[in-house]
This record gives sequence, C-alpha cells and structure tokens, in this order.
Amino acid sequence: MKRLQEFMKNRMMKSYSFFIIFTVAVLCIIYFIIKNFDLIAVTTGSALLSILDALTPLFIGLLLAYIINPLVNGIDIRFMSRIFKDPPPLSGNEKPSAKKKYKRKKYRSRLASIIITYVIIIILISLLIYLLASLLVGKLLLGSLPAAAGDIANNVALYEENIRNWVSDLPGGAISERINDAADAILSWISKNLSAGAIVSAVTGLFGSIVDFVIGLIISIYLLIDKDFFKHLWNGFLDLVLPQKACSAINGTLTEINDVLSRFIRGVLIDTVIVATLSSIGLTIAGLEFAVFIGIFAGICNIIPYFGPILGMVPAFLVGFITENVWQGVIAVIILLVIQQIDGNLIYPRVVGSSTGLHPLFVLLAVSIGGYYAGIAGMVLAVPVAGVLQIFCYRWIAFQKKRKEERRQEVKDGGEQEKETGIKKESKKAIKEDMKKKDS
Repeated sequence: MKRLQEFMKNRMMKSYSFFIIFTVAVLCIIYFIIKNFDLIAVTTGSALLSILDALTPLFIGLLLAYIINPLVNGIDIRFMSRIFKDPPPLSGNEKPSAKKKYKRKKYRSRLASIIITYVIIIILISLLIYLLASLLVGKLLLGSLPAAAGDIANNVALYEENIRNWVSDLPGGAISERINDAADAILSWISKNLSAGAIVSAVTGLFGSIVDFVIGLIISIYLLIDKDFFKHLWNGFLDLVLPQKACSAINGTLTEINDVLSRFIRGVLIDTVIVATLSSIGLTIAGLEFAVFIGIFAGICNIIPYFGPILGMVPAFLVGFITENVWQGVIAVIILLVIQQIDGNLIYPRVVGSSTGLHPLFVLLAVSIGGYYAGIAGMVLAVPVAGVLQIFCYRWIAFQKKRKEERRQEVKDGGEQEKETGIKKESKKAIKEDMKKKDS
C-alpha cells in the first residue's frame, strides 16, 4: 500500500498510468464496435429512424411554413393591413401600452392572413381531389365515401377489361409478347392498388398520417405567426455558439439559399399550373378521355427537367391508343409537344428563368444522378439541391480567392518593408562613411 501511495505521488508516473488506462479503454471500445458492427449499425439506424419519425410533424410544419410564407406575406401586406389599418412602424420612444397595441394589431392581421391562406389551399386541394375522383368515375360524386370508392373500383375494373381485350387482339410475335408482359405488369399493379379493398384500406391508413399532418399544420401556424421571435431566437443561438464573423457568414449563406429555393419553388408551381391548364384544354379539344387528369399529370411531370415532358406524354398516347386508335394517341402527343415548346421558349424562361443559375449541362447531370439514386423524387429535388451546392462552391471559391489575395498582400507588404529597412541601412551606412571622411 505504501508503495502504491509513493507511486501515485509521482506526477509523471500518474500521467503515464492514466494514458495507458485511457488507451486500453479506447482499444476495447474499438474492438467491441468492430466485433458488433452489424448490431450497432442496425440499432443506431432504428433509433435514428424512430427519432425522425417522432419529429415528422415538426418537419411537416417547417415545410408548410416555408412554402406558404410568401403567400401569407402577400395577403397580409395587400389586404389585411388595409382592413386592420396597421399603424406606422415603432420608433422606439412609444409607451409600453402603444407597443402592446401595435403588436396586438400585427398579430391579428398575421393570424387572419394565415387562416385565409390555409382555407384557400384546403378548398383548392379538395376540389382537385374531387375532380380527379369524378374523372375516374365518369360522373359527379355525391354519395358517401365507400360508395365513391366502389364506383372508382368498378370503373377501374372496366378499363382493365378493355386493356385485356385490346392486348388479346394483338398479332403474335416478339413485340406482342413484350406488350403483353408490360400490360400484365400494369394490370397487376392496378388490381393490387386500385381495388375497392385497397382504396378503403388506403383511406383508413391515412388517419395516422392525417394526425401528423394536423400537428404539423398547427406547428406551421405558430411558426408563421411568431416568425420574428424564432428569427431572434436563431440569431441569439448563433451569437452564443459562434463568433460574429461566422454568424454573418452563416446568415448570408442561408439568405442566398432561401432566395434560390423560394424563387425556384414559386416559379415551378406557377409554371406547373399553366402547363396543366393548357394541356387539359388542348387534350379536351382533341376529344381525349381523361383529358383533365392527363393534363394535370403532364403539368406535374413538367417539374422534372428534360425527362418530365416525355414522361407526361406516355399516358396521353396510351389512353388515346387504347380508347380510339393510334392516331388519337399521336394527336395527343403532338398537342403536348406544342405546349412544351411554348412553355420552354416563352413561359418557363419568364416564370422560372435562371433561378438557380445552373448551366443546362449541370441541370442534366443533376437530374440523371438524382434519378439514379432516388428515382422520381431525386429527379424533382435534383435542381434545387444542385443550386444550393453551387452556392457553397461559389462561397468556397470566393473564400479561397480572398485568402490568396491576403497572402499576396502580406508578401507585398513584407517586401516593401524589407526595401524600406534596406534603404534605411544604406542611408545610415552612407552617413557614417561621410562622417569618417570629414573626421579624416
């Protein structure tokens, strides 16, 4: 025991002991992680997924608040401010009662704008769902939900039978077999996902998602009402964690990202509505069945650059080919091609423009990579994600250029100082030589 006490009194030996114990502990932990890597990875992944699942309402609320905020601001500035007659901005010298009154009026105006925005959106979405269901049934839906689901399933079964009859009438051959296989795959998917039982189970399974959506809706309302409060909270958090220069850099980057994403989202939504409307009108004039449904699908597919328009033409051609003849499908494709040319040359450049600032080659590469790794969702999100990455690249390049300029300036300043010191030394040397000559 005395030897141990004497040993522990030696500071160097104590440091070595703690270092050895720490190293052994780290090696044991690394060995345990490597040996049980699969179990640890599965456990960690499930824990992260459960946390993300629990935070789903928060993500929904953030997304809704971000998308709807421009519309809320427009309604608030153009209409609600006139109705509530907002007072002039505070100068800072008002009484506390005047400040409370000002905040109360702003709160009411903002809340009314949020409620009106959500009411408009809910009405539009309900009408869209109702119209799509009516197109599938072929008549207006005025009954209960189970009856509407049964009507949709009956019509889907009728279309399925028509497709099977069309496929059976095809001549034999390799092409016919390929078409038959593709038709069987499509029909099996339709039978599995659009039957009466599947529709009812899908509707009942929506209730869990509806709960998350409702909670996210409430969160988005709080975020939109107290937007300035949360901004102040964010800035305070950054001030506590990071220095002022880093805070300004982060806020500047986030502002640029917000500008790119907001311009892109607003432009794409407007362009989608215009293309869907023109496509629906053109296909309706051509007499194509489900013209509105296919036109809306073509407008949504138009979000995907390059590949989206081609994807939107496929159902138009198939419906025209199956219901009428091949020329009906060709006419539908020609109509969509004309609309895509109008959109690509006139509408899209003015509505969306170069919101992300990406070169067309980079857009094509981004869409290809996003589609390869994440399918349709990756193709839709590829362009805004590439635009955000471009912002970081430009920031990094600007930072590197600034560092190089600073280094060059330092080298230049150092050279000038060396020259000045050299001149001073030479002048001193010359003065000393002159003094020696005078003395001699």
